[in-house]
Amino acid sequence: MNRRFLYMLVQASPRCGSYTLRRTNPSRLFYPMDSPERAAAAAAAAAGAARAATSKAAATERPVEDARLPPPTTTFRCYNTDRPHFALLGRNKDKILVVDENEAVSRAVLYDDASRSIHLLPSPREPKIEPFSVAVGDNLYLMEGNPQGDKDDCDEHERSQYEATVEALLPGGEDTYWWRSIPPPPYAARMCNLNDDVRAYAAVGESSIWVSTDLNTGTFALDTASGAWSRAGDWPLPFEGRAEHVPEHGGLWFRLSDSGLLHAWDLRAEGRPEARRTRGHIADMAEGLLVGSEVAHLGDGWLCVGRLFEVKREGSCEYCACCRYHWRPSRVFAMFTGVEVEDAGDGTLHLIEHKSCRYSLGVGKSAQFVF
Repeated sequence: MNRRFLYMLVQASPRCGSYTLRRTNPSRLFYPMDSPERAAAAAAAAAGAARAATSKAAATERPVEDARLPPPTTTFRCYNTDRPHFALLGRNKDKILVVDENEAVSRAVLYDDASRSIHLLPSPREPKIEPFSVAVGDNLYLMEGNPQGDKDDCDEHERSQYEATVEALLPGGEDTYWWRSIPPPPYAARMCNLNDDVRAYAAVGESSIWVSTDLNTGTFALDTASGAWSRAGDWPLPFEGRAEHVPEHGGLWFRLSDSGLLHAWDLRAEGRPEARRTRGHIADMAEGLLVGSEVAHLGDGWLCVGRLFEVKREGSCEYCACCRYHWRPSRVFAMFTGVEVEDAGDGTLHLIEHKSCRYSLGVGKSAQFVF
C-alpha cells in the first residue's frame, strides 16, 4: 500500500472558516489477502456480478462500521474565507497546500504532516475563485474553476489562471516553492458575463492535464513540460470532477458517478474514452443524500472511495454566533470504503468491497477530502 494516511478537513464550526485536519490509515479498510473475510468478499462480488448479468437482484449489502472520528492533527483558521482550498503536494502525498479563496488577495501555506510543521509560501500572483488542483509529479497545478477573459475583453487586470507550485531542493536540504504562470487555456471566457465552469479534469500520463468545461464540447490538454495547450479531442470527458488514475489493469481512470456507481475509463485509447464494464456493489447510506466523493489509488489495484452524505433533520432553526446566521442544518457523515479491483478475464472488472467506515461529522458542518 503506497499511502500511509488519507486526509479529510472537517469544519470546526458551522459556516465558519476553521477546519480541523483528520487522518486515517487506509489499511484498516482491507482484509488480509489470505483471510476468510477477503475470500467471502470476493465470492460476494462474483455472485453479485452473476446476478447482474442475469438481471437478478443485487447482492446483499455488507455491514458498515460506525467509527469514532480520528482526533485532529492540526487546525487551519482562515479569516478571509469560509471555503479555503486544500490539496496534497509531493510524491509522498503528506504535504497539504492551503490557499484562501478570496477575491482581493490570496495567501498560501504548506503543512508538512511528517514533521508537523507549517511553512509560509509565496502568494499566488492572482487570487483563485473556486479553484481546483491537479498533481503532476512533485508539482501541483492550481487552476481557476471559471477563468475570465483578459483585460482587453473585460477591462480587468490580467489573470494568471493557471499557476504551478514547483518544488526546488536547496543545497541546505530545505524545500522552497515558487509560482510559475501558465498561458491561459483556450476555453478561457472572452466575456466577463460568460460562465464556463470546469466540469471534469484528470492527470494523464507523466506530464499532461486534461480538462473539460460546461460550454465546450471538447477536451483540452495542458503539456506541463512546455506550458502549451492543445485539443485532446472533440468529446467531453465522460465524468464529472476529478478522475483517479489506477495504472493496474492496463491503466484506467476511476470516478464515482452521482448515482453512487464506480466507473472506469481508458483515457489513453484512440478516440472517445469508453467505459470498462465494472461489476460490484459498494455500501451506501439509504437515508442520506450523496453530496461529494473522491477516489484514492492505494496501489496494487486497491482503492479508497470517500463519500459525504447529508441527512436532513427536522425541528427548529439553529444559530451560528460566529456569522450570526440562522439555518436548519443537516447532519453530515463521511464514509470510507476499501475496494479491490480484480480483472475477471473477460474485459470485466470485479469491484470487491472490503470494509466501510462511517464517521459522523456533526450538524451543519462541511468537509473536504484531500486525496
